[in-house]
Amino acid sequence: MAVDIGGSGFMGLAFETVVGTYVPPTKFFPILGETMQFMPNNTFRRPIRQTVDQIGMVPGNVNTQGTVTMEALDDVLVYWLYAMRMGIVKTGSTNFTYTCTPVQGLTPTKTLSLTIVRAGTAFGFVGCVVSKLTLSIQNGILQADMDVIGLNEASAVMPTATYTGNMPPYGPGQWNVQIPTATQVFDMDTFSFSIDEKAAAQYRLKNTGANQGRGAQFVAFAERTIQMTASRDFIDRTDYNNFQANVSQGITIAALSGANNGITFSIPNAFKSTYDVPLGQQGNLVRANITYDTTVDATGKACQLIVQTQEVIT
Repeated sequence: MAVDIGGSGFMGLAFETVVGTYVPPTKFFPILGETMQFMPNNTFRRPIRQTVDQIGMVPGNVNTQGTVTMEALDDVLVYWLYAMRMGIVKTGSTNFTYTCTPVQGLTPTKTLSLTIVRAGTAFGFVGCVVSKLTLSIQNGILQADMDVIGLNEASAVMPTATYTGNMPPYGPGQWNVQIPTATQVFDMDTFSFSIDEKAAAQYRLKNTGANQGRGAQFVAFAERTIQMTASRDFIDRTDYNNFQANVSQGITIAALSGANNGITFSIPNAFKSTYDVPLGQQGNLVRANITYDTTVDATGKACQLIVQTQEVIT
């Protein structure tokens, strides 16, 4: 019996030309974990027929879903942002800046084909979009979690992985935190920023084959929620009083590596929805645990992400 050696798996992705049609990977990158699954919604029949047992099964609609976890690398993150409701503007000729702004609509900018190799076997997932993106601090490193929903699973040929352009992850000594925006602070040690598109697979009646025909027709996005949680040192009541008075403030957090690589996200209108200052034991630091909810600004923008990288992504 063959035994798979731990760590032998890998992952790649590619933009699809035709939604739901598998494309071999054009970008490979290291991941921390993934849970992509084929999700059938089968019906087991138990009509009244003088039997206590199920008498059959009818194959139901299917889709794929799971979470991909990776270090937030600037040369990879933009691929995932394209699979959301994002208006993306690329500027630059060698060092590129991708300015990503959430937009209205029900469909993503692009769909992805994901290829995952597990135990020496290739798995293909098509029509994939990002339902929720979360950027957070884990062990001092910026981490990205993508909740993915896809249309179906497809046959994939075993690819040969080639890794190019992957930067080291963003970690200690690379942070610029501004609360409010343009005022740098040094009292935050962790945060979690999320864009939740609340996507759901959509099925339609069709006749395209017993297997492929069961896949979702498309994935629709619903009302979007953008939220951030953070832990800060509690210095005085000024920020807490603003919480009570429902005062909004801008927030900007940047992870920077030199002049040409970085991941920055900003929220123009952040309202504190919870502000918890727990009572600790003698000698404990006094911390504030805060949840920020967002609203759009005068231009209709609820947040913005700016990714600086040398990766050419179109």
